Amino acid sequence: MSISQIIRNVAAAGKVKAERPVLPLLLLSLTAGFFIGAAGLASGMAACTQGHLSAARLAAGLIFPFGLGMVLLTGAELFTGNSMMAVSLAAGEIRIGGMLRSWGLVYLGNLLGAAGLAAACAFSGLFQAGGGALGGYFVRTAEAKCPLAPGSAFVLGALCNVLVCAGILGGLSANGAAGRVLGCYGPIALFVICGFEHSVANMFLIPAGILAGAPLTAADFLGNLLPVTLGNIMGGAGLSLILWVCHGSVRGPR
Repeated sequence: MSISQIIRNVAAAGKVKAERPVLPLLLLSLTAGFFIGAAGLASGMAACTQGHLSAARLAAGLIFPFGLGMVLLTGAELFTGNSMMAVSLAAGEIRIGGMLRSWGLVYLGNLLGAAGLAAACAFSGLFQAGGGALGGYFVRTAEAKCPLAPGSAFVLGALCNVLVCAGILGGLSANGAAGRVLGCYGPIALFVICGFEHSVANMFLIPAGILAGAPLTAADFLGNLLPVTLGNIMGGAGLSLILWVCHGSVRGPR
């Protein structure tokens, strides 16, 4: 499938997302939050015993993309991917109120799914795996993310979502399940290895760190989440609008 057709499909899909009833939208977004949280959990399990930053990042990067693969295969609603609804707005498919409604509900559902998984891990004692190595990994991760300056968090969030949305577009270019997972795999692995900031992943990672014992507060969590979210919107909307201007607004194969 050509990039022209893919980006036009994204624009049309935004209308469906904007008009989806509240309950299905919340359930699909909660599911996506759980999938991304599970990818963060599995990545932490792979990385927690690695002694060097590069090895830990590589281990996490090899595992984490399967979370987005599950989102694509199930049609779950992920806030970072839904930043591409900006092309639906540009194409006249939706109004800004519908886009903001969808973003708000999906963001809430993603938060409930990801943070709920972190709470379930804490309740079940899973953070004690490896003699506490897993919990220690999430503590260190949260303590590294929360002190980021807002400007840095914003830029890292924007860079992250350029890659995430490129991965989603790659996944959408394939028809079969294997092709969708492979299409999204590379860009997602890159953002993890580079250390960019993903708001929905942080909805799991930072609560997990707090519940595992990091001396952080809800204010620290929000101090990271707000600029990262704004950066994610900028990166995803920016990439999708560039592609729409170059490809999607021109009819015919490219």
